[in-house]
Amino acid sequence: MCSTAVRARQTLDLVRSALPVDVPVRFSDDLYALGVEAYRAEIEGFDGPGELLLVGHNPTIEDLAMTLCETDVASQERLTGGVGTANWLIVDLADGGDLAGVLRDIIKP
Repeated sequence: MCSTAVRARQTLDLVRSALPVDVPVRFSDDLYALGVEAYRAEIEGFDGPGELLLVGHNPTIEDLAMTLCETDVASQERLTGGVGTANWLIVDLADGGDLAGVLRDIIKP
C-alpha cells in the first residue's frame, strides 16, 4: 500500500526491486490526506496472507507506530527519538485484530 504522493511513489520505486515480482501494489490518496485513521483502515482491511508494507508520510507513520505500540513501553521509548526520512519500521501486530503491536526494528538507511 502506497500513498499517491510523488515522494512516496519514488520511495516505493527504490525498494520495488527487493520485493517479489508478484507482490500487488495499491495506491491510496487517503494515506496522504486522512492521517492515522487511513493507515489503520488499510491495516484492518488487509486480508493477507503475509506482510503488509505501508509507504507513506511522516509524522503520520510515526504517529501510527506510537498508537500501534502504545501498550509496549520499550517500543514507545524507541519511537520517542523520532523516525527519520526513509526509515523502515517493522511492527509485529498481535493476533486478535485489536491492532496492538511491538516495534521489532527501525531500519535506517
